[in-house]
Formats: sequence, structure tokens, C-alpha cells
Amino acid sequence: MCSSDLPVGWAYRNRIAFVRSEARDVVTARQLTYLSRIEHPAGRAFVFGQYDLLRDRLAGIASRHSATVGLQWKALGDAKGVRTFQLFSGAGAAREHRVTPAGAHVAHIDTALVNAGWAYLRKFVNGSEFRDDLRTDVALDRRNDWRLSHTAIMTATVNSRLSLKLQHVLRYVNDPPPTYRRTDTVASAGVTVRF
Repeated sequence: MCSSDLPVGWAYRNRIAFVRSEARDVVTARQLTYLSRIEHPAGRAFVFGQYDLLRDRLAGIASRHSATVGLQWKALGDAKGVRTFQLFSGAGAAREHRVTPAGAHVAHIDTALVNAGWAYLRKFVNGSEFRDDLRTDVALDRRNDWRLSHTAIMTATVNSRLSLKLQHVLRYVNDPPPTYRRTDTVASAGVTVRF
């Protein structure tokens, strides 16, 4: 879908990230994340739909797909969009496929969920920006299944198409796959190319 196919006033974005690292010839991180989001602003409020994909076998998750719809509200923001702070809440469903450390399939978990969080953005004069996002997902049909994700990203613009990016992600899963830890952190540096 290209932006010309969308109804007037709607916007969409896609974001994909792949992180892989090694220490002493041992893979310590291998993670793929993908986000696709469509939204329609109505003043300070937004209606949105979002799809997320997470693949992180080293954390026991072969794949996690979630789809949510919800409302987002711009709590703070100046006219130029230099600083914005937004709150959001939504509801949807998720399907998670878990694996053992040896790679054997353990379980498929389907759940209804609600989520809430914030998104902070600070843009700088040279086109660089800082983002701080927090999201919590709570399963409606599994009492102990809730998770928290915090992402901080600093992007330094090199030119109109190229940027350098530093990112730190903290994920907490209250009910992780068996034998895995509840907390997972990934720090990464990379290059962003805009098309």
C-alpha cells in the first residue's frame, strides 16, 4: 500500500529492525522487530491500528504477532512539533509461539489484550531526534501474563537520507517461557536509510 492509496487524512508508517551480536564466537542477541501502523488524527486525538511482530529465539519467542486498535492523545506538543508527549491505550489480540533453548516448540499462546503507554519525541534543529516510548500489554485471559517494553532512541542526522542511531530496549515479561529470564535488554548502534 502506498500513501496515495490511503483515504485523505490517514497516515501510515512501517519500522523494521534486526539486531545480531556475538561475544567470543557465541551469539548473544538475534532479534527481529517489525511495526506497521495506520492512524488518523482528529485534533489532539488519533485513532490507530497497529501490527507488531517480534522474533527473539534467544528469549524463547519464535514469533509473537499482535494487532491492536486504539486511541492516542497528544498531551503536550508545540505548534512546530519540536516536542510532543502522547498517551495511548488500545485493545487487540496476540499469538505467541514459544520455544525451548534447544529450539523445540513448546506452546502456542493466543490471548486478548489491552495496552497503554506513552510516546515522547524531541526534535533538534539539525534534524536529529530523541524518542522515548513505553508500552505495557496485559493479557485479559491469562492472569500473570503482562509485559512492559521501554525503548529509547537517539538519531543523529547525517544528510536527508542517512542517519546514525543509538537504541536501548528493555523488555520485561512477567510470565516468560520456561527456563528464560523475565528481563531482556538490547543496546544497539546502527545506520538508518530513508527511502
